[in-house]
Amino acid sequence: MGDNSSKYSLSLPIPGLIAYNTVFRVGARILGALFSMATYAILARYFGAEIFGGFIIVVTYGVFFALAMDFGLYLTTVRDISKEDERAEEILASNAGLRTTVGLFLLVALAALASVLPYTKEVRLGLAIFALSVFVDSIANSYTPILQARMRLDFIGIIDVVNRLVVFSLVYLLSRSGGEFLLVLSVFVVANLVNLALSLYFARRFVKIKLLYDLPAWGQTLKKSFPLWLVLAIGTIHFRVDTLILSFLKGSSDVGIYGLAFKVLELVLILPALFLASVFPLMSEYVKSRKEELSTLMQKSFEVLLMLALPVIGGTLILAPKLISFLGGEHYQPASLVLKILILATVFSYLNGLFVHLIISLELQKRLLLICIVTVTINVALNFILIPRYSYNGAAVATVISEAAGMLFSLLVAKSGYSFKLRFDFVPKTVLAVGLMSLGLILFNLNLFAHIALGVVIYLTFLFVLKVVTKEELLSFVR
Repeated sequence: MGDNSSKYSLSLPIPGLIAYNTVFRVGARILGALFSMATYAILARYFGAEIFGGFIIVVTYGVFFALAMDFGLYLTTVRDISKEDERAEEILASNAGLRTTVGLFLLVALAALASVLPYTKEVRLGLAIFALSVFVDSIANSYTPILQARMRLDFIGIIDVVNRLVVFSLVYLLSRSGGEFLLVLSVFVVANLVNLALSLYFARRFVKIKLLYDLPAWGQTLKKSFPLWLVLAIGTIHFRVDTLILSFLKGSSDVGIYGLAFKVLELVLILPALFLASVFPLMSEYVKSRKEELSTLMQKSFEVLLMLALPVIGGTLILAPKLISFLGGEHYQPASLVLKILILATVFSYLNGLFVHLIISLELQKRLLLICIVTVTINVALNFILIPRYSYNGAAVATVISEAAGMLFSLLVAKSGYSFKLRFDFVPKTVLAVGLMSLGLILFNLNLFAHIALGVVIYLTFLFVLKVVTKEELLSFVR
């Protein structure tokens, strides 16, 4: 492994590189999520539900704009550089030229769209400002693929954490000095300019920074990236369409209530993503020739994900009012019920992630696309049925039902490609541990963080006392 230094700037063997990057990825993801959650909490309290809802609307459109600008180019570029390292500089330059050209066109298109959307003048202007921040971020993402291809996820982690820290710091200062809605949104432009500067600084260690305009190459790139983009697009629609439908049918205040609760759901969904990112390489390896070990891996992963999801649900059902009060204040208490409903989706989402990763390992992506289309259709239909009568609570119910449907479809497709059985013998004791944890949370009246810490201690203690998890099993799984 000594020749790694010619390609990777860290002189470590491949296993060491993977471990180093995994630690940074997990740490940066968690730290970035906490900064993001803190930023949303400040804005929720500072703006109030009506204006905060306008902020959520702007960010939601920004997510779709970022998706349109990326067009699957990021992952496609990482793959192309990994395969043709000698052409890395040319590939990146072409990618940057393509992103800049498409981004400018979309920037004008979104500004035109914003002028006719049924929102307030401030929200429409906010859309234009936020679109500019997304454009800047897209240019930065023209060069970060080289960092991933060269296994420098530490640099990517630094960029992400600094970006979230800048947003948090400026939002905090503006909230203390009476900054207006549009000025707060300008913070994201500033933060993404810092993001761009850092991305160029780190990328220069590997390639020269330049733009390349090559229409034939762009055509080939877009052709390769389209299938991936389509899957990402459908997934984004599934995850964000409820907010847009709610904004059209009910208005900004209801979006603000729903958006605060949904942000908590986003935070807890980080847990399975980090876990499955570590499991996926093993899963892909075992699919080829080690079927018995794959069955064991599926069972152990199933157990871990359920042991994560169940206490999250139990704890949130009890602590939701206190959590919402901490994040947004008493004016957001309607979001407590929204959160209690949404949190039920975690068990379906966690397990869906496991089955989707198996589907990808089995190279059944075409069926996965069909699952996404059907699930999104169910989600959109339920939102249009439930939101007019039940508002944000209806949107939450639609999310839970569509996540459950997606999990069921993914399970059926995964089992069609590989026959496996999952044991549930650990579930009764796990549920008992969650019940005892919940009882402890009810009996002790503590502040939020002490309550969460108490719940974690009680739950982990009873997992070991009830022998749901043994020390030997834990060490075996870690190895």
